[in-house]
Amino acid sequence: MSEVEYYDQKVVKRHYPREQESQTGRLCFQFDADPNLMLVKNKIAIHITIELKKGYIPSNGFASKQFGKTEVAVNSQIIDSSNSNSHYFMADYLTKRTNFDPLYVATGFQIEGYYDEYHYETIQDETSKETIRTGRRPQCFVNEAGNYVYELIFLPTHGFFLENKPLPLNTDLSISFYRLKHEFSTIFHGTEFQEKYSPGEVLKITDAYALAEYVSSPSLRNYFSRIRSKPISYKFNDTMITTLTLPKGRKHVLLHNALGGNTPAYIFFGLIDTKALEGDDSMESTNFSFNPDLISVNAMLNGQSLNGYPQKVTNQYPILSYWKYQDALGRIAQSDLSYVLSMENYKSNTIFGHEFEGEEVSQGWLSFSFDFKEDLTKDLSIVIWSIVSVKLTIDEHKQVEKTLL
Repeated sequence: MSEVEYYDQKVVKRHYPREQESQTGRLCFQFDADPNLMLVKNKIAIHITIELKKGYIPSNGFASKQFGKTEVAVNSQIIDSSNSNSHYFMADYLTKRTNFDPLYVATGFQIEGYYDEYHYETIQDETSKETIRTGRRPQCFVNEAGNYVYELIFLPTHGFFLENKPLPLNTDLSISFYRLKHEFSTIFHGTEFQEKYSPGEVLKITDAYALAEYVSSPSLRNYFSRIRSKPISYKFNDTMITTLTLPKGRKHVLLHNALGGNTPAYIFFGLIDTKALEGDDSMESTNFSFNPDLISVNAMLNGQSLNGYPQKVTNQYPILSYWKYQDALGRIAQSDLSYVLSMENYKSNTIFGHEFEGEEVSQGWLSFSFDFKEDLTKDLSIVIWSIVSVKLTIDEHKQVEKTLL
């Protein structure tokens, strides 16, 4: 599609949730088909308001951590249904980590509830903790009960929404967000005398609505007129999330045949405290801090180590993992980058990565192994992000088809 120079028609529509979240445990938005205008799907902005009790602060990614599974449908045909309870916020976390530098995330995405680069539970001195608490309440309104009111706006980060072409005329879209318990998105820092949420309680969302642009222009009308002769295609990356628990009581941990099928375009993976992954209001649910007992990591396809693996870790300094992660993102020796991830920041968010290029086989089983200094006694889990390239087509009869590339 040629670059759009201007819109000769533009309407911003406000959509309210289709269903009451308190009754269904989800937030669902329906974007109706328009016969004259095209929906700009990569600029859908969802507004929510959350009141947080005074003894709590939000975890980074506060907006996305309200939701776990999601479901996306085009013309009432489901194109994506999450395979993991933590899918939405984990996919959002990786999108932010791999596409933006940490300072940009903490400023440009503050409206989505990203406030800083820290994991609150790892901070030791009270002065630094108070600084973090203050920073995570930016311009918050304090109501009569002394609670903090957060207004948030977030853009859905499913791969289909990040692709920049609008939808054809007469095409409807729906998004369903399934709610998570508060332990995923809050950290309790108060005293035993302060009011707490009940275990498993879901934070109440109010004033929820979505803003969406519907547009038209000569170039857009010309481009989408081809739907009469061939379907309109959208190419994007889909993210699949897999979580597994590491067995304890051994130094060498092997997760044999963790994933199978066609090889993805990329994989990323990291180790996290199982309590955090399951939701615990004493820790960040995306704390992938470097494990100081880790001395080696390996990723294998059909039993053969991937290029750049295994990686030894000496002196608690994962320099090989850092280099491989940056290489997978195409950030090695790029002079036009305004920011390069520091080793300090990488150690606080240690994600291992690999881009599949030049592999001899296009399908098989992925396995992962880790070596520790001592027998593993801590409850740890692995989060694996599989990034696959897909194409979605919409034809003149409103039929939707999704295929792997």
